[in-house]
Amino acid sequence: MKNNKILSLIIAIILPCVVFGQNLTSNPFSMFGFGELDRATYGYFGGMGGVGIGMKQFNTINNSNPASLSSILKQSFVLESSVMGKYSLFSAGRANGTENSVNGNIERIAMAFRTSDRVAIGLSLTPFTKIGYNIRKTNPIEGSNDVEEVHFLGSGGLNRINMSTGINILPSLSLGINASLIFGNLTQDENSSSWNIQTNSRTSRVNFDFGLQYSFNSNEKQITLGMVGGLKSSLTMHNSIKVINSDDKIVEDKGLLNTVMNVPMFLGVGIGVEKGTKLYWGVDYRFQKWSETVNKNNSYYKYCDTHNFKVGVSYTPNATDVRNYFKRVTYQMGLNISNSYIELNGYSPIEYGISVGAIMPLKQTLNSVGRFTINLEYGKMGSRKEDFFREDFIKLSFGFTFAESWFVRHKFK
Repeated sequence: MKNNKILSLIIAIILPCVVFGQNLTSNPFSMFGFGELDRATYGYFGGMGGVGIGMKQFNTINNSNPASLSSILKQSFVLESSVMGKYSLFSAGRANGTENSVNGNIERIAMAFRTSDRVAIGLSLTPFTKIGYNIRKTNPIEGSNDVEEVHFLGSGGLNRINMSTGINILPSLSLGINASLIFGNLTQDENSSSWNIQTNSRTSRVNFDFGLQYSFNSNEKQITLGMVGGLKSSLTMHNSIKVINSDDKIVEDKGLLNTVMNVPMFLGVGIGVEKGTKLYWGVDYRFQKWSETVNKNNSYYKYCDTHNFKVGVSYTPNATDVRNYFKRVTYQMGLNISNSYIELNGYSPIEYGISVGAIMPLKQTLNSVGRFTINLEYGKMGSRKEDFFREDFIKLSFGFTFAESWFVRHKFK
């Protein structure tokens, strides 16, 4: 019976992959570098702007810091998933009009469980980067006054499978280690009336990063300090090209020289402060040294260091009120600000988002508990300055968490 229940939950989590499309973004800026970096504004802390480095909550999977796995209770199995839908409005100046797009997909699948009193294990699948663009431009035809329209289509991205380990070194100190498999395909099609050029880059690589959390009590508050970091790693891109002429004949289909793209070191710090069961707030800062990555393939843009700042707060009126359901709901609000790792013509666009959310508890049984999460985010990225564009977006996310206690015997009189 228990196995059937878990199987049904896994099917319910995977099903949105089929319902939603394959694209997580339609941002023209994703044509540069690895694509658009995932901002990790999902899960339990998604409505709080995605804070997480110094945050931990019982039986909650927090991908921002593997050390937070220490919050998984003994003999518990936790399953989480989240899906999203995003509406974007792109504008490139008052005279150039606007375009819009709608995208949706699964954001995360994760599970975690304790293997001993001190150790908890987590597995998760999340996006690492996202690519999705559709750009048209006109080129003059040599020897005539005519022009030819060229259509650039980009898709794909990199995904990350994390195997995370959280270790309680001391009652107040926990260490976390991520072993991550980064894999995926980056694809671009260049179409015109004369040719179709398809380029593809694929990669897979395991890298490691770590996290720490230290918790203590002060003035009736529980305070958690967190830190995360990772060293520089390299991704070998296996490249190929296919050229098809106007008669639909393949004139070239071959592999190209491999290229190496670096994922730079990063360091992040955060704090989480919880007062009783009502008020919880946190702040994160994360730095990544992209400026050490050299762009050898395109002089049109370069990489620059990124700074990411998140702040969020949640409030639960009365977590134990059995008469008023809405007093048991946790209400959230947050803000996140970051700059792009791509600098184009001396400009690195700023992205910010304002989010609100609610965590709604589901019916609890003797062995299991669940909750439903809904987050709404409004944000902007870029500028309407000349030769650039701005994205205004609204993102709606839904999440589900199921936690079950294993090997527990209940005694009744």
